Amino acid sequence: MRIALSIALLLAAAPLHAQGLVGGFAVDSATGMRLPCVDVALEDTTERVVARTQTTTDGMFQFDAPTRGAYRYRFSVWHHHAVVGPTELLDPSSEQARMYQISFTNDPDQQLKLWPDTADSPPGRPRESSKARIHYPQELYTKGIEGTVTVHYAVDSLGVVLGPSIRVIRATDPRFEPAVTAYLQDVRLEPARRDGRPACALVLNQPFNFKINP
Repeated sequence: MRIALSIALLLAAAPLHAQGLVGGFAVDSATGMRLPCVDVALEDTTERVVARTQTTTDGMFQFDAPTRGAYRYRFSVWHHHAVVGPTELLDPSSEQARMYQISFTNDPDQQLKLWPDTADSPPGRPRESSKARIHYPQELYTKGIEGTVTVHYAVDSLGVVLGPSIRVIRATDPRFEPAVTAYLQDVRLEPARRDGRPACALVLNQPFNFKINP
């Protein structure tokens, strides 16, 4: 019901525009999570970018409908291969909003620099060193238990992790999860950059390792 209502609200805005609206929702195909802060490019079949935007906190994106032709959406996040949607025939009167099931795969060859060494940068290091450490759960530390928690989360343009975006994907021991969640809710990171300007960004499959030093 919520998805249907969101789509209806997106299309309801169309009469206010001289032309139609196109777009939809980016959804993780594995978890069903709506993906915030995904870079979305509307491109033609020659890969020429017509317009760019980012998904909102509920995974929604939209564009003014382009001139008549064949187009597709390219979805991108840091450290992962871009995902290209199906080709769609659009024209200035097009009115549509669809669900796009997306499965991002890691790109190990993507060499990235961090701000200020580049104008385009993923989220960087914590701004405050005092909040840069995750607290090891005492019970697990005492018992010598190590582990890893892998999460998705979004970082806004101020470097704050969006609480509702935190999603644990897997954990070797669920007792590590509260420590990771508490850290992400408390830390403030150097935000991502686009053309040198702070931007929100989605971080996928980020591992947090708990190891006991000898």
